Amino acid sequence: MLEQSSDSCSSKVHNKDEIRCYKLPPVIVTAKRWKWILDASPISGEIVDIREVERTSDLGGIIKTMVNADVVCYGGEGSSQILSLRGASPEQTLFLVDGSQINTAQGGSVDLSQWPISWIDRIEIYRAGGSVEMGAQAIGGVVNIVTKKDKETHKYLSLRIGSQTLFDVSAFWGSKLFNDAFYFSAGAQGKQGGGDFWFVDENHDTVRQRENADYKTIGVMTKIGYDFGDNNLELNLRLRDCDRGSPGFSEFPTPNARLNDQICRVQGKFAYNRGFLRSESRMYANWLNRSYYNPHPIIYADDTHENFAIGIEEKGHLLWTPFFKSSVGIELRKDRLISTTDGERERKKIGTFFQNEILAGNKKNRYVLLLPGIRVEWVDEFQPEICPGLGIVYTLVREFLTLKASTERTFRPPTFDDLFWPASAMAVGNPDLLPEKARNFDLGIIVYPLSNQIRTTFTGFHRDVTNLIEWVPGAKGIWRPHNVGKARVRGIETELSSSFHVSKILLEIVSNYTYTKAEDLTGERNRVGKQLVRRPMYKANLQVYTSFKKYQLSTTWNYVGIRYTTSANTKWIPEYVVGNCNMLYQLNKNVNLSVGVKNIMGKRYIDITNFPIPGRTFNINMSFDF
Repeated sequence: MLEQSSDSCSSKVHNKDEIRCYKLPPVIVTAKRWKWILDASPISGEIVDIREVERTSDLGGIIKTMVNADVVCYGGEGSSQILSLRGASPEQTLFLVDGSQINTAQGGSVDLSQWPISWIDRIEIYRAGGSVEMGAQAIGGVVNIVTKKDKETHKYLSLRIGSQTLFDVSAFWGSKLFNDAFYFSAGAQGKQGGGDFWFVDENHDTVRQRENADYKTIGVMTKIGYDFGDNNLELNLRLRDCDRGSPGFSEFPTPNARLNDQICRVQGKFAYNRGFLRSESRMYANWLNRSYYNPHPIIYADDTHENFAIGIEEKGHLLWTPFFKSSVGIELRKDRLISTTDGERERKKIGTFFQNEILAGNKKNRYVLLLPGIRVEWVDEFQPEICPGLGIVYTLVREFLTLKASTERTFRPPTFDDLFWPASAMAVGNPDLLPEKARNFDLGIIVYPLSNQIRTTFTGFHRDVTNLIEWVPGAKGIWRPHNVGKARVRGIETELSSSFHVSKILLEIVSNYTYTKAEDLTGERNRVGKQLVRRPMYKANLQVYTSFKKYQLSTTWNYVGIRYTTSANTKWIPEYVVGNCNMLYQLNKNVNLSVGVKNIMGKRYIDITNFPIPGRTFNINMSFDF
């Protein structure tokens, strides 16, 4: 099975016996985009190497094309982008960077717009099967962002301009030092734009301007490492400051409100490999300071929220035989919040896991991989949670037909906002909340009908959730969170990938379709059996890429079905189809020029009520790679 660490998807092996246990089936490999597939693992997910993805793409746009990944955009370039997986809420998705959690204890969700493409090496998305090792709070799934680690001398510069006065400059430099033992990489990005755009107000059938949507972002990152033998020592630092307007609801705009995020993340890692033992130690510190200021006399606000988290993780992997491996780990984490709304809060967490990998096979390339495991977590103020998991892979014909299944128990404690939101005329928190709990089931089949040229997958999933936390209106219309919810989320995911060469032309087609029935089972007559709010039942994506000599053309099309906005399913956001396109010309081996178009058809659509999205936008990008 693939290791699920920050370097988990490496094909590196350390001896001949290990190759027998960890060799993966072939994957589709193309000139500009290639995906690592977790076919040899019980985990349901996919991994995209975005070093080769078009430079004009944003992180949310890339993830939105992946299977059953729903990205909600709150506006145009520079606005928040929030992810949910498989009909879960954004807070139920566990986010990692280089293997360490970045979700805050205050809100839980993560803004994808805060991560520039130029800093990222690959994106790993695990929709099921990875919670035992990576974290029990992954009710919806796990996203791991792996930052660049360039061990070769490499320089990169990108300049991008576009609609709404977009100006974006990114640079990256990687180098080797002292007989290739040391490596160093650094990146920087500056991005700004006016952000304002015209939109059609459906409530009043008028054309209006979305104001106060400007943004200005600057960030730097660096990574320093030292390799000695099979061992590695590494230090990462990421700094980012983002200042932007907060335009508010289109129905109730806030033309003078400002939102500022300051982020600092430091992580150290030591990887030790010797014989049958492989271990990895991590220490990290995350700091996020968010301030919001709205001078409006009626809804005046001047709030700051300082989130600080420190953590220590230790994982060990013991390869007893080529067919039997054990993994064990422990995690210690402390979150601290100083907030003008939630007050001063602290939360401590201890998690530990144990997992075995058992492989059985024969000479006809049939094999079975079992992955039993258990995780125990202690979170302040709550009872310890025991979360078992089991995965199985059965390969009937290697490189042709594979069956896989997994089940796991997960949970998520309420956030500080859920517990301690101060009483106001509109909302109040609930300190008596209990953690959400879920049981996930996953069953899939993978077929390569024409060797590695075509790959098809069919996956069925089922999740039962109890103690679902929902904010509901009470007396005098005051919203308050309660453990009133039960939900059943089930559905089907399909994907078809193909890659062909016709003469000198490369053609790639990747398509996926998902059906997600997210049922409300709270027992109330007008809600039972209804679709959970803001969860689309139908989603589909199509990606087409072609290249010929120095020319490349890629296009993506996203279909999102209706999203209900009321528990009784009486109101909804309309379905939509949106297409994007990128055209690239290679001026020489070091310089590329590309033109991108978002929302090709100029479609009027929204992802969330009262937050319009721009129509057709353009950008031009010139990149220099040495």
